[in-house]
Amino acid sequence: MVLNRFLLLCFPLRANSVAWNPHKMLMAGLQCCAFMVRDKTNLLQRCHSAQASYLFQQDKFYDVSYDTGDKSIQCSRKPDAFKFWLMWKAIGTKGLEERVDRALAMARSV
Repeated sequence: MVLNRFLLLCFPLRANSVAWNPHKMLMAGLQCCAFMVRDKTNLLQRCHSAQASYLFQQDKFYDVSYDTGDKSIQCSRKPDAFKFWLMWKAIGTKGLEERVDRALAMARSV
């Protein structure tokens, strides 16, 4: 399956961080991307936290540690991965695989 090989290339085992842009090869929406880090010390939160009390109130009815707002560059924007998930649900794994195959075939023809 080409998609499995592609994902192995995208997520190296020895990398400390990976930026993945499915809009390049899979034709996802432009604002659909992921930046993943192996670091487990809240690196992204330490780098991007504004600790803006007017934005991130602690009196929520759910566990506020799951809020992404104070851990991301884009603050209160919803996770872009949801766009990819919706696309995956709409066209399926086979559809994504066909897009990868097509992109690789086009690259070979250049």
